[in-house]
Amino acid sequence: MRRYPSEPASRCKRDLARCHSIALMRSVLRRPSLARTALLGALVLGACGERDASPPQQGNTRSAAPSSAAGAKPQNLLLLSLDTTRRDRLGFHGGSAATPTLDALARDGAHGTATFSPTPITLPSHATLLTGTYPPRHGVRDNGIFELGAEATTLAEVLREHGFRTGAVVSAFVLDAQFGLAQGFDDYDDRFESGGGGTLGIDERTATATTDAALRWLDTLDRASSPRFFLFAHYFDPHFPYAAPPEIAAAQPYDAELAYVDRELARLLAGLRARSLLESTLVLVTADHGEALGEHGEKTHGVFVYESTTAVPLVLHGPGVPAGARIEEPATLADVLPTALELLDLPVPSAVQGRSLVPALRGETQPARAIYLESFLGRYSFGWAPLRALVRDHWKFIAAPREELYDLRRDPREQRNLLAEEPARAEALRRELASLDEALRGEGASWARSRAEGADAWARLASLGYVSSPASERASEPTRDPKDGLPELELLERAGTAQEAQRLDEALRLYDELLARNPAHVVALQRSGIALLDAGRIAEGVARLEQLDLVQLPADQPMFRLAAAYAQLGKEREALSLFAELRRRNPKFVMAHLFFGQLHEAAGKQREATQAYREALRNWHGDAAFRAKLEQRIRGLEKR
Repeated sequence: MRRYPSEPASRCKRDLARCHSIALMRSVLRRPSLARTALLGALVLGACGERDASPPQQGNTRSAAPSSAAGAKPQNLLLLSLDTTRRDRLGFHGGSAATPTLDALARDGAHGTATFSPTPITLPSHATLLTGTYPPRHGVRDNGIFELGAEATTLAEVLREHGFRTGAVVSAFVLDAQFGLAQGFDDYDDRFESGGGGTLGIDERTATATTDAALRWLDTLDRASSPRFFLFAHYFDPHFPYAAPPEIAAAQPYDAELAYVDRELARLLAGLRARSLLESTLVLVTADHGEALGEHGEKTHGVFVYESTTAVPLVLHGPGVPAGARIEEPATLADVLPTALELLDLPVPSAVQGRSLVPALRGETQPARAIYLESFLGRYSFGWAPLRALVRDHWKFIAAPREELYDLRRDPREQRNLLAEEPARAEALRRELASLDEALRGEGASWARSRAEGADAWARLASLGYVSSPASERASEPTRDPKDGLPELELLERAGTAQEAQRLDEALRLYDELLARNPAHVVALQRSGIALLDAGRIAEGVARLEQLDLVQLPADQPMFRLAAAYAQLGKEREALSLFAELRRRNPKFVMAHLFFGQLHEAAGKQREATQAYREALRNWHGDAAFRAKLEQRIRGLEKR
């Protein structure tokens, strides 16, 4: 999931693409000027209020209490997911980021040295984290267009069944409850500071706000009725763009983001200690994926499956975890669930595909196994070939139109492709990967559901080059190697940077260059249409966006901008139709409710307007001044 900075002083970053699947290309919604829309008037003034500018106090860097005796059993579980956290940049892995809290947890607990995310994409990797299964089984292959089905059994469901109070605090829309990860949680806090729908501000919350929400949830615990708890907290801040609070000093902006999250982890752990909960709690820290930082031509993550984006940290601390232990064997996010359950002395669901790392914590040698990796982002976003990979011992084989083979021990940066030099090894790993992929699918259909409803919707998406049919097998998969798409990614990066800086002429020139290469490029059409609208070229922007079937695409912001443009042009019927569709498929899209209400109010339909405003109010979790203005508007309508 991609963010672009818009108000760095207040960290009001906007990701208003409504979770398009690729991290590298996001539509950027510039709020239409109120003069142009003449719809919201004073209602939206101050809607993106300033965040609390005062930084939290630095927690004790040695915030972790020494791990309890290895034979003890934890009573509670705190699972921390750090978005976009590259393992080799953390202090305890010898990295350049200042992470004293994580360093203390690793020193006083245990950590893995070779842990992998199965995919460098946020929603699918979290589906693996919370189900203990790989993407071929749970079926979530990309952000925004898949939803984990109810057939899956999550860690929260297991723990709630055994008497735990379960809570989650997530920090970006990509993990919104509508995508299926809320199963089993008594409380699933996805109330983002903008109002949850990424409509009047930001689609995320800062690490400070995440810690605040987590501490508030801990305060709701009733130790008498629910003596045990499971809290899952997701921190988004290491994600691009890197804009840590100004008081966080670091040589690299990415390292500053890591240091900022580490500071907030210290505050959360201090909160547990103050509530006398830390010593009885198993703390487990990992990441959904890493960050390429320019390696292999990738600036962020999502396209490739190299170490830079799939190697993640794994830290365990608390009762049952021997201090100073190192898990040297290759591990995966699918191992987190069975490991946690064994330490909690609870049964592991039969569908789990990972394995417990508790024997490794005790220093026992487990049978060698292969680790599965994939990225389907290129397939669903560009019609490129999906990538599948296998790690066996220190070898990595990547199945692509142009295959790759690396010796990770001698070449951890994956600079030398040994495919031609090791044909027998490559063939053996190729066969093993095919067998493993088949085995991981399990019996029957996957648990995921596509958010594009029906075969016709998928056919339309496929005709736009956006996705392949869900029924397609490998024989019909796209064949273009993602490595050949790097020039297009670079154009998108440059265009996005220019668009964010409001250098719209430059952005449009770059989008036109990309569209000359690929006239059906869905992301370029979406983003250039928005850029045209931002440039005041309303008719051209509308024409560009009308080339797409936005009702079928999982891209709410382009649809919202087109609907707003229709309203500007006096096409109320078309505008209302799109706003109604947005309200149906994303009830948290506050701006859609507001515009829908304004159009009905202008038409004298006070009841419909009031209902829409109330829905906006119900989903607004941000600035109190905006809430007060909206309440005043509703009272005024009710008095008429």
